[in-house]
Amino acid sequence: MMLLGLFFGMHLMLLSNAFSVVSFAAQRKYAADSRLLYSRGENSICSYDYLDSIRDEIDELRISLYEADTDDVSVSGIREKIQELEKKDPEFMYAAISDQLLKSPDDERLLKEAEYYRKQLPHFNLGGLWIGRYAEKGVYDFIEISYEGNKLTAIKKTGEGRSIPVGEVTFRADLSPSCYSSEASSECLLPMVLPDEIVSRWHNKKLARFPGEGQVASEGFTDSEWVQGELIMVDKNSFVFIWEPFDHQIFFVRPPKHLWNEDLFGPYPEAEFAL
Repeated sequence: MMLLGLFFGMHLMLLSNAFSVVSFAAQRKYAADSRLLYSRGENSICSYDYLDSIRDEIDELRISLYEADTDDVSVSGIREKIQELEKKDPEFMYAAISDQLLKSPDDERLLKEAEYYRKQLPHFNLGGLWIGRYAEKGVYDFIEISYEGNKLTAIKKTGEGRSIPVGEVTFRADLSPSCYSSEASSECLLPMVLPDEIVSRWHNKKLARFPGEGQVASEGFTDSEWVQGELIMVDKNSFVFIWEPFDHQIFFVRPPKHLWNEDLFGPYPEAEFAL
């Protein structure tokens, strides 16, 4: 936990250099030009833990496509390579199918495909109980996460006497794949890029970020209001939520057995929380 406090206290760099800006512009242009629905092939999806290299290659190809002369014979080859790699990215595939569902919301085949790709994405597998330190001196509170479409909601399950009491929403986030979808209305947040010295301790170099809102209130749940926030995925088993105006960050993990509250939640679910 101390390492993660240091980790997120470093105000890590955002992907805001010129390469990223051009990449994002190329990505939007391509999404507008090509609304393809890909067929899912066996073993075609890349593990989420290893998507960085594929996405880096796609970025480079999109820049080449964005800058290429439309008469260049290499354009078709670049497009084919991009499409080949995009089939391996579950988030891109989920966005492509979500766009199709806007036109055909009752299409059973599209609904099944969308559900398949959602299950490959860690940020859509956060449902259930998590634990984070809302107060100082080692006091941890439980939250419970649920979904409605692409919207994530976290409700306080313990923590009586806090400004946000039990049963109230502590934060919410929009997980819409807005960086890939040409139709999405939510803000696209570029990944957080970790310094090399941190990457050596963590598997991923880039951490997915999603816009959200955190609830704040005075003591006794008075003067409550929503402030801008952000959810950052660290890995499949941990994430951070930031109340941005206050730079308040809470690191969440699945509840360890020694902090489990059996009186409230019953026997510890060993299988569910196994890493």
